Amino acid sequence: MEMFILSGTLGILGKLRYSFSYQMATIRFINLIRAFAMYLVFDICLGCMLFEFIETSVVSLHIILIGEFISYGLIPYLWFLYAEEILDTRKFKNGLIPKLYTALLLVYCGLVVTSFITGSIYSLDVDKNIIFGHYSVMIIRCLMALFLGTTTIFGIINLATSKSQELMKKSVRVIGFVIPIVFTWYIYLKYDIPDCIPLSIFIAIFFSFLTLEDPMSFVDELTGLYNRKKMVTLYNERKISYRKDRLNTVYYIDANDFKEINDTYGHLEGDKVLRIMAKAFKKIDEVYHTVSIRVGGDEFVILACADNLLGVDFKELIRREIQETAKEDGCDYYIATSIGSAILYGDAENSFEICLANADNAMYNDKSMIKKDSKYLAG
Repeated sequence: MEMFILSGTLGILGKLRYSFSYQMATIRFINLIRAFAMYLVFDICLGCMLFEFIETSVVSLHIILIGEFISYGLIPYLWFLYAEEILDTRKFKNGLIPKLYTALLLVYCGLVVTSFITGSIYSLDVDKNIIFGHYSVMIIRCLMALFLGTTTIFGIINLATSKSQELMKKSVRVIGFVIPIVFTWYIYLKYDIPDCIPLSIFIAIFFSFLTLEDPMSFVDELTGLYNRKKMVTLYNERKISYRKDRLNTVYYIDANDFKEINDTYGHLEGDKVLRIMAKAFKKIDEVYHTVSIRVGGDEFVILACADNLLGVDFKELIRREIQETAKEDGCDYYIATSIGSAILYGDAENSFEICLANADNAMYNDKSMIKKDSKYLAG
């Protein structure tokens, strides 16, 4: 059964990697599925060792046990991170809860890794039998209850207070994730059937996968970036907001002389330029937790949290990343860009539209300055 679940899990992972790329919430969901796949691999290997299907050494048994026990804490933690990303958690200020939970997970991992010495989570006797620590079961239950319980509370609060349909759907997904896991743990505790635990987690992940938005409706086909529709959704979900921990800064980017590239080299080369720019933006998204969007044509928007860019000349970084990516992809001409930026102020209904317009105007001012400088140098 576990091999069947593993193949299904890898299928979901493959589908997600094809549909989405380099977007923050999806990276977290993919990491969750990876952690679950790793848990299944460790569990299958442990079963083979215990039934002596494969040769067992003390070192290999320790490695498998460490991997499995870390997975027990990692899976609910990654689900918590994913739920925090897709829900509106601004009511919980300063990101204190994620920092606290990260610290708790690191402490737990430290206990697991040192268990071969301390026996705090597990130990092995002389016959290689596994002995659980006095508090190991309680620690694992508390971690799962904490991570899954917090995400469920987030979901209930969002469901009760949100006016956004998209956010309400995601709240139901978060609440629904925990139901098969809680039910299965009840069966496990009452009837001692451990085989149902991986099945319950798989059902929870599969339910979440089925309730995801249609990925391609939010993704630009040519570049793989988000499209304008996703930008509207992010605003409705209050991911774009004037608050300091939100996407509160807009960078509007346009490829200079893009028409000339199309006319001189052809539209296929123009498409290549757009893909190079998108590839550069995806790299930036991974490092600075930004969200890149193709607005249309050769125009792009990067949404950023200003606090993540402190001390960074972000416009220069964008230009440099585009040129480095162009060089990697064998592009033998300079891809010039005009960039404008604006900060979102206030919570009025049209505040984001005003911010976009300001960034767009700043971009055209930058384009005008570049053209003036070019004429001055040419003269």
